[in-house]
Amino acid sequence: MIKKLRSPFVFIGLAIGIVASVGCGDNQTNDKKNGPALEEGAKQLSKEEMDAFMKNREAALKQIFFSIPAPIEMADMIKDAGFVYNKDILNSVDKASNYIDEESRSINLGIYAADLSYATVFDQKQESVNYLAATKSLAAALGIEGAVDEKFMTRVQNNQNNKDSLMTYVTLAYQNVNAYLKEGQRTDVSALIIAGAWVETLYLSSQYAGQKGEKQMRQRVAEQVYSLDQLLSYMNLFGSSQRVNNMKADLEKMKSVYNEITVEKGETTATTNGNGTTTIGSTGKVTMSDATLAKIATEIKTIRTKYIQ
Repeated sequence: MIKKLRSPFVFIGLAIGIVASVGCGDNQTNDKKNGPALEEGAKQLSKEEMDAFMKNREAALKQIFFSIPAPIEMADMIKDAGFVYNKDILNSVDKASNYIDEESRSINLGIYAADLSYATVFDQKQESVNYLAATKSLAAALGIEGAVDEKFMTRVQNNQNNKDSLMTYVTLAYQNVNAYLKEGQRTDVSALIIAGAWVETLYLSSQYAGQKGEKQMRQRVAEQVYSLDQLLSYMNLFGSSQRVNNMKADLEKMKSVYNEITVEKGETTATTNGNGTTTIGSTGKVTMSDATLAKIATEIKTIRTKYIQ
């Protein structure tokens, strides 16, 4: 049985954890903030450099873990607002076999994970099973399904309301999954998974945000200006990956629309409720017009359509 707030977001959390690895060790570019590159042929790091590198990696991991919103939060918000389940807005599981290259498989793994979250929150048992099967199928095709075993997943689920413990498991999972990806020089897969989940989450949210009187969802869509900035900053670390740069170019188009939002600067915040759901926010204030919201909905639909075909 699929449990609400369980397996869909364990996977997303693990995928988020992987992203930090690219900025911290497998890029062909050096990033002073995240530490020295460790690509083949680089000089051997001293103990002091390695210690600093590991601390920066952990900091980067936590930063992106808290900055990218979990699809579960958006799905919960949609349900709590009184909306009903709408199968038609999801990416059909029938398309899973159409994704035959790593780029499309990675992105749609993220998309299906977000759709799985949506179906699970709305207690759509058969749909949840179908989307879980689709995510497992793509993970297997990418060769990463064996990176974490059932015992590990059980431990994660048992500690999902403890953010510190979850961070520890995410770090361990990142090491395992990254080993799979690094062997084939495919660490950019992680960035594409996260991007796919982000795109689908924003797309689903935008389907409801424009409805009359829906203020909370509208505000949350506007606040994704923060997570988009974070996502783009990590994608900048994949300078040699053309497929990441393809997605980055699309997200830059999304960013150009978000530039129309008025943002009063403040600190980014992350709060976790009793169910273990993390809400990303800011002490600042964002203001969005009806016209800008419509543009966001149109642009994210265009981007999504490009990748789910």
